[in-house]
Amino acid sequence: MRAAEFLAYAAGYANRRITVCPLGQDDDGIAKVPLSDFYPRFHPEDNTLHDWSRADGLGIVLGKPSGNLAVIDVDDVGLSENLLRLFRDEPNAPLMVRTARDRLHIYVIEPTPSRPTDLEVHYSGRRCLVQLLAAACQAAAPPSPGYRWLDAKAEPFYGNIAAVWRQIALNYGLPYQDAKPWSFLRRERSRGPTTAQLREGL
Repeated sequence: MRAAEFLAYAAGYANRRITVCPLGQDDDGIAKVPLSDFYPRFHPEDNTLHDWSRADGLGIVLGKPSGNLAVIDVDDVGLSENLLRLFRDEPNAPLMVRTARDRLHIYVIEPTPSRPTDLEVHYSGRRCLVQLLAAACQAAAPPSPGYRWLDAKAEPFYGNIAAVWRQIALNYGLPYQDAKPWSFLRRERSRGPTTAQLREGL
């Protein structure tokens, strides 16, 4: 039954020219890990050709395969809640997904795909990981267990993902800097793309 649901959603995403890939579970039992390392090469036409019976979730392939979609991955519950409160006061909140761990994905359409970046954001006296997921990355999305669109009719932000985040941080007083390698536990980080995958995604 789950495979049929994934297949139906995969077909719907293909109709919108969005490329998806099957996901398996990470060490925490959350569907976040692509079942194939070749996902940056996938196209919308491939969506319904995957073996969805093996999937625990569905991921949107970011960058060129999905019209330069990118995702600001806010990996902190408190910061996610704060941004949600602030966005509710805006006339046009962006397209967002609430994740399985109550974090936040904010969608962006870029003019051209960017390389992914990890940021260290200072909020409420602590360091928070924010990942700018772009070329050669993927982001778990509905109907993956625990993932839901907050308003499926909302529009993504438009612009370079780093510039979009810079404006959000400026608007809401969120100091940040590039995260140093291994400054966050590996379990807090999505598996980054390899160099070969980045070449495919740019």
